[in-house]
Amino acid sequence: MTVPLGCDYTYGIKNWPALGNMSRGDCFEVAFEELRMAKEMAGAKGLGKLKRAFYRLGFTPPTSAQALQLYYDYGIFIGEKGPQPDKGTTSTIFYPWALSKGLIYGWAVIDITPNLINGEDWRTRLDTAMSDPDFHGCVLEVNLPATIWTQFYKHRTLDFDPALNTPFIGAHAVALLRYSERFYQFPTWGRLATATERWVENCRIFATVFVSPEDEGRPGFDKARALAKITALGGTVA
Repeated sequence: MTVPLGCDYTYGIKNWPALGNMSRGDCFEVAFEELRMAKEMAGAKGLGKLKRAFYRLGFTPPTSAQALQLYYDYGIFIGEKGPQPDKGTTSTIFYPWALSKGLIYGWAVIDITPNLINGEDWRTRLDTAMSDPDFHGCVLEVNLPATIWTQFYKHRTLDFDPALNTPFIGAHAVALLRYSERFYQFPTWGRLATATERWVENCRIFATVFVSPEDEGRPGFDKARALAKITALGGTVA
């Protein structure tokens, strides 16, 4: 399969709020909400013109209320007490819960292991999935190297050299929305970050795609076709 040299589902959005991550809730829900936000931006019937302008021009950040409610609702589901989430989020538990709540119509795991599958490597499978207009991006879970904070806060392109034996410090989830021939971009911790292919290759854990109500506003979107693709990937649909 020929993969395009790039795709961009960021729409020039300048406000990528942390949505409570690092202070009120977990990164996975933020990635989930930001991917839904990007899907909504693409819809002809999604956001009003004023809200689109706010997103793109950076005048007013989107509210985090919806994400905070998502933290709390999921936290209650897994048995957390009180409003402060503390157990983190497991995507294989979160997605079935989101499916039962009508937040999504279906989801599937993208195989990004090093194995060749039908002649396709991990990058081809990832890029094909995230550039698919029916999925419109994906959630990528990674293992963060110890160099992450130095690179992120100095606004450097995230990179990783396996020869340096840099330790990993924990898992993180992002909404992967943009790639070019050699770079990936994703919002995280309140801004758009850029990572090299080498960083993604060495830090990746797994990726997921989902279909949600926000997809339905996009011109040309076919829900039945999208869910058929989810099924073909071995995923779950409502």
